[in-house]
Amino acid sequence: MNHDNIDATLWKRIAHEFDPRYFDYFGKEWGWVINRFVPRENRRVIQERKYKRGFSETDLVIYLSNHRSHYDYLALGYMFWEHGMKIPRFAAGENLFFWPFDNLWRKLGAYAVDRGNIDWRYRKTMVEYITHLVVDEKCDQIDFVDGGRSYTGRLQEPKLGLLGVVWKASQQIQEDVVGQPIFLDYDPSVIEEKYFEALKKFKYKNQYWAYVGLDLYAFFKQFIWPKEINLTIEFDDPFSIKKCKSKKELGEKVQNALKEMACESMMDEFGI
Repeated sequence: MNHDNIDATLWKRIAHEFDPRYFDYFGKEWGWVINRFVPRENRRVIQERKYKRGFSETDLVIYLSNHRSHYDYLALGYMFWEHGMKIPRFAAGENLFFWPFDNLWRKLGAYAVDRGNIDWRYRKTMVEYITHLVVDEKCDQIDFVDGGRSYTGRLQEPKLGLLGVVWKASQQIQEDVVGQPIFLDYDPSVIEEKYFEALKKFKYKNQYWAYVGLDLYAFFKQFIWPKEINLTIEFDDPFSIKKCKSKKELGEKVQNALKEMACESMMDEFGI
């Protein structure tokens, strides 16, 4: 791709700075932190290698997941590293990129997204950056299709903005682009759930530091006085994103897969 006309300042504001050494050097310490929030024996992964069936090792994989908690980033990133899988890049809300976490998130593969920014220059740069990840970097990605966290725990309609850019970019490369649905299920609740009502108020009133502070408090409290939480990470059958005829078809495929896994999870919970 030609990036001559990009806004360098906006590009830097968005871009990840992935460094695999952060996982290699701090893997054990990272695992200790992950396990402190949700112990290893409480995390269950179903069919983590399922995505390999029928696809080449060189194909790009876009993991299409629901979004329940900030812990999603931590658990998935560590799972990929622990199982020797390629570490995907992922979009995270720009409100998470403050000192001292800004550099850490980017080194772990996160790029910053300001979903409320309607400035055309920003949106143009974001489209070019997502296309760059697919066409030039050819790196796997996690797309939390809900957009932001689900405050109700229910599946939301897939947001087709970033997903649509990935679909369009997939048509520009020779390699296949694999869509791999993932369903995250927390029992009995996510770390932040007790504070969701207050978080919603702070978010919609643009009370940034109150919003961030309450999230930090929820995770600090779980770290010091952990409550029992179980997390199931389930992989469904992969499919070709390139073969979808439109971003709408792609959204429907993702939604159907996540709904099916959610139903299975509910039946499993009630022993049906």
